Amino acid sequence: MSKPWLPLVLSIAGFAAPAAAAPGASCPYPPSVTSESGVTANVGYSLDSGTQTGHPAKSSVLKAYMEPIGYNAEADSALSIDVQYFTSITHIGGFTKDPSGGGGESTGYVFDCLTFGGYPGSGQAHIPIELSGSAFVSWASSGIYVPANIFDPAYARIMISCSAYSFGTSTPGACYDRDFIFDTSQTIDTTAELVISFNFGDPVTIQFGPRVNAGYSYVHGTADELQFMVDLQVQGQLLPMYVTDFGGNPLPNVTLSATSGFDYLHPVPEPDAPAGAVAAFAVLVALRRLVRASR
Repeated sequence: MSKPWLPLVLSIAGFAAPAAAAPGASCPYPPSVTSESGVTANVGYSLDSGTQTGHPAKSSVLKAYMEPIGYNAEADSALSIDVQYFTSITHIGGFTKDPSGGGGESTGYVFDCLTFGGYPGSGQAHIPIELSGSAFVSWASSGIYVPANIFDPAYARIMISCSAYSFGTSTPGACYDRDFIFDTSQTIDTTAELVISFNFGDPVTIQFGPRVNAGYSYVHGTADELQFMVDLQVQGQLLPMYVTDFGGNPLPNVTLSATSGFDYLHPVPEPDAPAGAVAAFAVLVALRRLVRASR
């Protein structure tokens, strides 16, 4: 459920548009995968684990804990991402009597350069990303505070951001972000589809990846106490890309080359990839428990 009015402080990292090149030119930028985590436990207080690179790019579990007068909260977050998979855990919990906000957040990006062939003119590439996991969202007020129907003080959020730029003679259409906000506890089982417009024969850079957030925002400003707890556990898997014309008709004989060497049209996981993704997720969960237990 998308709520663009929800007062979350989220910035979508992008990349500078390179200068246009002749049609068919090669992409000068190497592929990359990055991951980072951050937490905010109160207004003006934040930590950042920095940027991790590699395959996979795995951010560390990062923790913040604050206990000033009238406020007590902890937050942590971690993410592991590769081209085909990502796993993440994010958490915040505590209470406040003052207007404030905070959260745990992780971001990951895959950057690649794609060149499509097999047809003249233009087309659209569809990139489905299957999301699975769970969101636990709980909050309660000790007083008379009741939020308006359009606002919930505790939430979990998954945003799949996407940017694209053509190296050819024209710029393709926007690759829109996909945003999911959960303000109740539920199982996550959905697919976020990214759509990129391109010209056949012209390289197009693409940057996509998850931004996951568990947080709260409290604006009441009375002596009432707000208690909150959010746990977000999510996994993403890249499904086979497919290509259509602008009328939605499939183009079955498309060819595709990527500077990363990854086959987006026919992704075949390594024999141990699913087990590896599960193992990485288990490690992230164990690390978070260890950090919380050591407080």
